[in-house]
Amino acid sequence: MNQYTTKVFLFCLILSFSADAEITKAEDFVERKEYSKALDELSTYYEGNRFYDREDISEINRGLWLWVNLSKSYQPAQNELLNFKHKLTTEVRSATSDSCAKNLLLAIFTINSLSQEGEDSVLLFQELNANNEKLAEELYPYVESELFTYKKYLTIDKYIKHPISRYYKLTSYHEKMITELQKIEDLKRRQSAVEHFTRKYKERLNSLREFFEETNRTEELNILNTLIER
Repeated sequence: MNQYTTKVFLFCLILSFSADAEITKAEDFVERKEYSKALDELSTYYEGNRFYDREDISEINRGLWLWVNLSKSYQPAQNELLNFKHKLTTEVRSATSDSCAKNLLLAIFTINSLSQEGEDSVLLFQELNANNEKLAEELYPYVESELFTYKKYLTIDKYIKHPISRYYKLTSYHEKMITELQKIEDLKRRQSAVEHFTRKYKERLNSLREFFEETNRTEELNILNTLIER
């Protein structure tokens, strides 16, 4: 690595750390009930940070989780979040790469999931499914519960090859998320995040069970129940 490349790398690294620090600042402002300042930090972070070009977006989701919770008690945050989601939806349709599209979609799915607006995710997923099946398969676990909720069995049926594989994929995803969330230093925030994702995991398992019941897949249902009871 030459001297110029090293300087550029360090500059980008500093920018990344300073950007992620804005989320921590926003968390502190929320704790002090300084909601307008918290919103300013979040808006600055998401407007100026090209998160969809990054490989690791765990900080991105941490910020969205904070923003959605803030929007429930602070109307300006709700308005800004809605505008941001519309912007993401526009950008995802003109994404220049699969990795960029994936990060944009993950951000939208995260907002919808936390805001309980899953139908938007279903419509976006169906659009993606028609244009890029490979990417749709990769993103399927993130919208699975919404697809069940809105009874989009036609889309679901395509991805459920066998209940064992679905069960292990769900379990693996849940365990990975819990490992990441355990890194949150603040105990209260960590417990809240872990409880949220554990609840989502159980909802997905129940939805999978309901799907097999409603479509009369007795063999698959028996296998799934055996796995869950272990």
